[in-house]
Amino acid sequence: MSGRNVSIYDIARIAGVSTATVSNVLNDKGRVSEETRARVLDISEREGYVPNFAAKSLREARTRMIGIITPDVSNYFYSSIALELETFFTGHGYTCCICNTYNRDDLLEGAIRNLAQRQVDGLLFVGGSSRATRLDLSDGVPEVYIDHRFDVSDPPCLVVDNDMAAMVRDATSLLLERGCSHVAILTVRAMDLHAARNGPHADQAASVRGGAYCVDDYVILVGPHHQPSLVESEQLVGDHLDAGNELDGIVAIGDRLALGALNALRARGIKVGDEVKIVSIDNSLLARIPSPTLTSIERHVDQLGLRGAEALLEMLENGTRSTGKIVIPHEIMERESTLGRQP
Repeated sequence: MSGRNVSIYDIARIAGVSTATVSNVLNDKGRVSEETRARVLDISEREGYVPNFAAKSLREARTRMIGIITPDVSNYFYSSIALELETFFTGHGYTCCICNTYNRDDLLEGAIRNLAQRQVDGLLFVGGSSRATRLDLSDGVPEVYIDHRFDVSDPPCLVVDNDMAAMVRDATSLLLERGCSHVAILTVRAMDLHAARNGPHADQAASVRGGAYCVDDYVILVGPHHQPSLVESEQLVGDHLDAGNELDGIVAIGDRLALGALNALRARGIKVGDEVKIVSIDNSLLARIPSPTLTSIERHVDQLGLRGAEALLEMLENGTRSTGKIVIPHEIMERESTLGRQP
């Protein structure tokens, strides 16, 4: 039958069964004997049968497509989550469409509209930040937000994330335990800065009375970036030091930011791990490459992706939309940037 598309009618005629039987075999439904199932599958493979997903989508009123929206797929953390999501949904018979927004609100809104108009079955947001009102743009498409920041405390959607305030608190506590007294925060998102200012640092300042601990003026890096975040963080930390500010500890909200801080410190002859200690967040490969290696908080990318994918799949199968928050635990992976160089 080479030279034309093979249909289930052709497979049924060759196998000597009904089209309904062929359909049940190919879709793994109904009761079919093992002998018949094996014969249908063998003929389908031999004749080069290719499923018509467009027709199937029309029958099921589903496209079997998932939209993944991220501000920067070149970011190791975001791309790792996107890979987990794509692997999961590919294994469940879906195709993923990944969109970059480059931290631009107009591109974010455009991506949501375009994917919704293309009738994707579900949307996954990886990273970034947005107003809760943007949820209306997706026109009822089930959504899950992973490591995404909102301008409201209780957005009407399902969020999968770590506890940012707890991570900053734990990083700060570690620096205090290691003897730091002048700590700066290096962040890329204003919403992370808000969480830090109103959570862990306030608690730490209150618990360490008598001036034993000082929270320096924040080193703030807010996207979208004019330069790569590593370059901007290097400049910000350098300017902070050149202005004569005391600094013996840095909490970096991301490994790339920590690398920029590391470069700024080394350029000024400051020993990282001894004179200034650094704790970053993400525990990507970037934390293990530099010398000294970086203490970083493991956020468990595999679990962020898996729990987000499972939650969306459940919505798709049940025809529902869920709200709330799934919190993935974190842990500190301590290395040379807080322990000092090891013999």
